[in-house]
Amino acid sequence: MNNGLKLTYFAIVGVGRSGTTLLMSMLNAHPAITLPPEFHFVNQHIVEKPRATLPEAVARLENDPRFARLGVTLDEVIRPFSHNQSPFSIVNLYRQILKTYAQKQNVSIIGDKAPKYVEHLPILHHIFPDAKIIHLIRDPRDVYLSRTKAAWSATRPDNLQFLAYRAQYALGRRLGPQLFGSGYLEIHYEQLLTQPQIELQRICQLIGVPYQPEMLSFSDSAQGIIFPDEIAWKQEALGPLLTNNMNKWRQALSPDKIARIELACAPTFKDGFYQQAKQTSAPSHAMLNGYITALSALYQSMITLKNWQVLRKIKRQPAP
Repeated sequence: MNNGLKLTYFAIVGVGRSGTTLLMSMLNAHPAITLPPEFHFVNQHIVEKPRATLPEAVARLENDPRFARLGVTLDEVIRPFSHNQSPFSIVNLYRQILKTYAQKQNVSIIGDKAPKYVEHLPILHHIFPDAKIIHLIRDPRDVYLSRTKAAWSATRPDNLQFLAYRAQYALGRRLGPQLFGSGYLEIHYEQLLTQPQIELQRICQLIGVPYQPEMLSFSDSAQGIIFPDEIAWKQEALGPLLTNNMNKWRQALSPDKIARIELACAPTFKDGFYQQAKQTSAPSHAMLNGYITALSALYQSMITLKNWQVLRKIKRQPAP
């Protein structure tokens, strides 16, 4: 792999607990594709510190346990900048990290998976205009149920859980096609479980590689990108494929809870992706949809403003 390596980049995005780690494991099993362990560089470094200097970026990465999991050294990724081979910017550093990781895996197609990236699609588009975006969508009732069991989200109030789904679902479906056109692809978690070969073939066509059956035998792949402290909420992504891992909400959630989720996440049902349960909402739920709708619009506006602020700063920085 030479230093002039041109990366083909894709990102897996979606509401947290939508199956993004499972898909990551499957794609990482393809011999022509690699994905590093989830390291959140865009939201935790580019968004938080868009004008970081090289010393600042080095200090941040030295204290970032997620970066340490990549198996690349700081010396490797900063060498082009410290030796004046390339102008430094936090965006160029992200590109160099991905390039270094891909070179170690001897491939040129690399993906980055982080559900939160669904909020920062304009930034991804600036960094990789030709990026492919895979937006994973899952039944909001099962997403809610799964989020109540994950350590990082279990204690969040219901309305925050509903808001996260509503806003991120809307951002992905609106900005994905708008920014990336035919490079944007929606995959439904339930179809990935029940017809994995068909869905993986669609993704391979998007990325530009032939389908490989070994993507369905992804346990070894998952072992390399899921770490012990993540297993508690990512165990299902270690395989084998649990084809019936859906509709658990029917037994686990009360009618009241189901009604609240369906109201709060109404667009998902209006878009025809999932059917609402046949039940009558309580009068106390009458204002919930309007309340979450207003909060979602406000949240999306805040995210739009944040992206604009970051883009204004990184667009002034040197290209690689």
